Amino acid sequence: MANILLFYPEPELIKNWRFGFSLNLLYLSSILKQAGHQIFFKDYSVEPVDLEALSQLLKDTDIAIIEFDSFPLKRSLNIHNGEFLLNFIKKNYSKIKTIAVGNDCILYPRFISNIDYVFQTEAEASIGYVVECLLIGQGVIEENLMALGHLDDLPFPDRGIISIFAENGGSINKKPNLAKSTLIQTSRGCKNTCSFCQRKGWGNIYREHSIDYVVREFKQISENEYINVWICDDNFTFNLNRAKKILERLIADRVTDDMHIALSSWTNIDFEFLELAKQANISVISMGIESTNQEILDFYRKKIDLEKTQKLISYADELGIYTVGNFIIGAPMETEETINKTFDYIMSVPFDQVNIKILDYMLGADLYNNIPDYLKNDERHIFACKENGLNDFSLDYLKKRINIFMEHFNIQRRNHFIKKANQFGLPYKVYNAD
Repeated sequence: MANILLFYPEPELIKNWRFGFSLNLLYLSSILKQAGHQIFFKDYSVEPVDLEALSQLLKDTDIAIIEFDSFPLKRSLNIHNGEFLLNFIKKNYSKIKTIAVGNDCILYPRFISNIDYVFQTEAEASIGYVVECLLIGQGVIEENLMALGHLDDLPFPDRGIISIFAENGGSINKKPNLAKSTLIQTSRGCKNTCSFCQRKGWGNIYREHSIDYVVREFKQISENEYINVWICDDNFTFNLNRAKKILERLIADRVTDDMHIALSSWTNIDFEFLELAKQANISVISMGIESTNQEILDFYRKKIDLEKTQKLISYADELGIYTVGNFIIGAPMETEETINKTFDYIMSVPFDQVNIKILDYMLGADLYNNIPDYLKNDERHIFACKENGLNDFSLDYLKKRINIFMEHFNIQRRNHFIKKANQFGLPYKVYNAD
């Protein structure tokens, strides 16, 4: 059996994101351990690159597996830093076989220097086969690669390879500040048709874990004393009835009594879901709303009832559930009036936090496919702005509008947040807090 190094390169832009790691690599670790391989893991989004320490590890490494991530997950690519590490490995340890996995390899199929094999699809079902081929010096026969079928075929991700530092929210620029935290994925993909969404570029089908699988994984998480749990599905409530049944099982089995759980929703929720969420200790719901202008929503292919959403968020606020509103400005038909109306809507709804982004034409999204090739110029994403001929606002102006509004929003909501935290507690448990 082989010694296998899994590594995640340092993102090119380091941000103080609250928490995160690569579930993809953790699934691969579980699969390869089941096959008898020895696994080592380096996450350079959490720890700085130490080439001397890496060299010591590489002396006994047979296979190195790198993940090239996609742009939106951390708002930064990790490609150039990954290529630097690959060059270092091949230059100094040429006998090590290398494999590239990740969403960027699926979105942007290509030859990568210093890589022996590049997965252009999900890697889990065939990682064992490719590893064995490289170990014995045999070429990979593409016809022998298998597609991942039912998600329940996957073992639980190998959370044991995550460092205590990372589990408590530490990263390169941030000391640990969270109680023991982890991610869980109950489904992959989303059948919604948002024109700006890049994710269908690597996952254009929707698949679910069975409810039994999800509950068993939550039980394992509970047994390992994880407190903060982020459900990282593309859209946990895409199948709302299923989402409710999961919460009902978690409540009945009292699996999540000590947890603080966050999830993302396309606003496909109702009042019953919110009541179940409260009982299951869902503390944060992030909602994609994007705009309050119908023409812009049509351009985004986003169907949403703004009045109903306002009522749902108000009810969540009454229950003590924290809500995050996600918005986009910069559509081709965007005007000062539409921006102002979106900002007015935000201030009229009791959001606890908002994320406002400039429209980004990203590789894999339908919007990206419709812009001229001269704009793409091999770039994986293009911001919507006057400089790129995609709206009437300069990029700098849009950034300033967002910054000014966010300062106003944070000042206006500060007292409400403090009052809510005093009544219901923080949305997540902090490091070493009682």
